[in-house]
Amino acid sequence: MYEDMGKSMGDDVIGGGEFLAAIDAAKALEEEGGGGGGGGSPAKIVLADRDSLSTIRRAAELALRTGDPFGVLSALNDANRSEMDGMERKVRARLGEGAEEAEVTAELIEAIKSDAKFRAGLFERLEAEVPVFTRAFLEERDYIMSEAVRREEGSRRAVAVVGLAHVPGIERNLRAAFGIEVEGVEAGRTLQSLSAMAQD
Repeated sequence: MYEDMGKSMGDDVIGGGEFLAAIDAAKALEEEGGGGGGGGSPAKIVLADRDSLSTIRRAAELALRTGDPFGVLSALNDANRSEMDGMERKVRARLGEGAEEAEVTAELIEAIKSDAKFRAGLFERLEAEVPVFTRAFLEERDYIMSEAVRREEGSRRAVAVVGLAHVPGIERNLRAAFGIEVEGVEAGRTLQSLSAMAQD
């Protein structure tokens, strides 16, 4: 998936960039802790998400439970295509005729990242029409990643690098389920600087 997206967008996109972002953030915390001289305490990187194959199996399990797994896939495709087609039309109109597909794809991704209203509408529609998808791919993973962050609450500071779709759910879980205050959320880039975490 990462490779296909990278090919469509050209050399500017590197598959697995979120992992590089996590490494860079950990290094920055170490340097900050050491007064810029690199002598700070090592920052631990935690691979907090559920394995992708496990998530796919979970989604398949939930879809089978509905008694109409193909109907679930059809509803997901219909909802996603309907919402994304509308955004793509806006992007193409803004770029004008002759825009290359790589440019359209890159601009489409940026438009989705910057349009909170669009994202909220898309997720609300998916939750209403394809609850199996939102449960397996969003809600359960949000909780798993939130719990991984909570387990680091003894640390002075922690950095979580997650997909944009997971930011609202993780922030909500940390505040409501775990009583942890979240500071410095940078939507569209990282969920960062979860400092001053509440202690048990």
